[in-house]
Amino acid sequence: PSSAMAADDAGRDMAQAERVAQLVRELEVQKAARREAERKNEELRQQKKEWWCELKSAEDLSVNRAKELKSVDICFVMDCTGSMCALIDTVRAKVRDVINHIVGVMGVGAWTRCAIVGYRDIGEEGHPVVFDFSPDIAACEKFLDELKADGGGDTCEDVLTGLDAAAKLKWKSTVRILILISQTPNHGTRFHDPESYMDRRLAYDGHPDIAIQWSFADELFAKVRELDVRLVCLKLGASTDRMLKVFAEMYNDEGNGGDYQMLVEPMTFDHQSFCKAVLRSTWKSITASLSRQGSRSRGLVAAAKLHLKLDERPIDWDACKTWQKLDVEVLSYTVIDFRLNKKKVERTKRTVRLAPLPFARGGMRYAFALFNESNGTKLVAKAYAYKDETYQSLATFEGDMRAQADAQHLAKEWSSRLADTPLQFVQAQLMKCPSGAPFELMAIEPFIPGNYVKQTNNASYVKPQSELAQAFSHFTWQYSGGKLMVTDIQGVNSTLTDPQIHSEEAAFGRGNFGIRGMDNFFLNHRCSAICKELKLIESPIQLVGFPGVDIGDSVSTEASMTPASTEFLCDGKCGTMVPMLGCDYMKAHDSLDGVFCDVCRPKVQKTMCDGACVTNGCERRVRYSTFALKCRGAEAPTMCWQCEEDAADMAAKASDCVAAELELATASGGESDGVSDTFGTAATPAPSARGSWG
Repeated sequence: PSSAMAADDAGRDMAQAERVAQLVRELEVQKAARREAERKNEELRQQKKEWWCELKSAEDLSVNRAKELKSVDICFVMDCTGSMCALIDTVRAKVRDVINHIVGVMGVGAWTRCAIVGYRDIGEEGHPVVFDFSPDIAACEKFLDELKADGGGDTCEDVLTGLDAAAKLKWKSTVRILILISQTPNHGTRFHDPESYMDRRLAYDGHPDIAIQWSFADELFAKVRELDVRLVCLKLGASTDRMLKVFAEMYNDEGNGGDYQMLVEPMTFDHQSFCKAVLRSTWKSITASLSRQGSRSRGLVAAAKLHLKLDERPIDWDACKTWQKLDVEVLSYTVIDFRLNKKKVERTKRTVRLAPLPFARGGMRYAFALFNESNGTKLVAKAYAYKDETYQSLATFEGDMRAQADAQHLAKEWSSRLADTPLQFVQAQLMKCPSGAPFELMAIEPFIPGNYVKQTNNASYVKPQSELAQAFSHFTWQYSGGKLMVTDIQGVNSTLTDPQIHSEEAAFGRGNFGIRGMDNFFLNHRCSAICKELKLIESPIQLVGFPGVDIGDSVSTEASMTPASTEFLCDGKCGTMVPMLGCDYMKAHDSLDGVFCDVCRPKVQKTMCDGACVTNGCERRVRYSTFALKCRGAEAPTMCWQCEEDAADMAAKASDCVAAELELATASGGESDGVSDTFGTAATPAPSARGSWG
């Protein structure tokens, strides 16, 4: 009995020791979990701190650029003959208010200079009289106090000499506006109809055949345009109609994109009419000038165009068996960590059918119908409409893929914050074609049925009532710490495609306008209720608007938070648009890793797999659908998302070390065989802090 009791005691001691050991292990696991959570929280705090510093730095740099961009030269060229006393009084009384309004609309960093040119008639004393550009408004008012309305024997005046004097001033600001205020036409039958005043011809125009009405006038208006000066004419009555029509013909730049268009605003002699006419025209001139400043792309280069015939008939998918058959390699791009610019590339083989002719052409690319025989999906294949290697290169297409992948990620971040107004960017992939295909490289994406609408472009176009698209672009700028901005928002309802990204990094395709592109967006954007809901910071580049003045097509700051229709393209790539409440969009991504129609959803659920993470010591599970992976052209994951991020971190650190060694070797005069990046191209100097594709 004593030995049995001793054995029982030993057994109890062992069990107790095992329980103690188990508790110790559990405590160690809990401590490790707490340490990991603290490490992650510290990383998040550090990332947030770095993000905030980056954003404030971008904001500070914007202030400096605003001082350069928001400079205005405004010159008034006005009739100062005897009948214009009331006009001089009006300009004198309101010039300060006008300048203050201009500074107000320009916002942060704005400054203005004002000039006055008074003209009379040929040979008269004090013709023309000039006050050159000055920021001193008091000096301008003093000049107007001393300016007298005098002269003008016949009806016509010497307007061209006044404009010529204005063209000779020292224009230097970014925005340059010349405002002509005239009541009667210039001398010369080119500017008025002699038949309408035959009984009083000499009294109306004493110099009907004056020489300056011809080549001198043409050269003068060409010079005004070359000076990048916006021409505005304030019309006092109908007698100047023919003159203003001729002026517009000489000034307007119809053959080069219509960058220069003369504005005509009617007005009377009273103060309110003058202010409204000046401010309306000034607003239009400011936005036209600043938009032109921002729309000069460093990405676009002159190149010979491909001229392909379009097949504008509806796409006949039933005829796809007759299209060219191609065995292609497809590269899929996925964002792992946006802030560190960590992404992965997966390759799959497919058999596709390519339509012989494109069905559409955009600003830079042709679009072909493409049918994927491997899984029976309808696609669109896009190729650049230029022969130049700059456009047809692998680097250019990879830049486009990177832009689409980043836009996809940013749309998910947007949707997680605004559940009622989610946005979806479809997946874009790179297709490498075999010999015999019309193009070596093409970008492919799902075919989106429905009414295709462009909300904004990557230059200065903004569609009315496009507040949701504008707010998304603003959000991407803030989310990235001011490093990039997604623009060129277009698609069907909430399903979008083919974006452009502005960034100082050159790896975002040919539509990347860099900092100028971001500035150009803000010059045309005023924050709506959606921006306020997201607590987006206003950029110093943004304009404010003329308070209390009708400025035409303005942006509503009370924008609706809900798009007109919420439909998303099925991620099963069957071509079905899935009606869905906005609040259910992120739920679908959380549960099924995408949006799927009634036909594809059971396929996702039926092919769900659950496996262990291959990383030693990791007990997290990896859950995925083989059907969803096949649709995306992705391989089955072997690691959980946390271990995948850790592996990408290690790869990024290794890449940074190699880059640092390469930079050191280059600096010390050594030679290198060249390091290949993920895509096999020759290595560039050390990558930026945001990392590289990995």
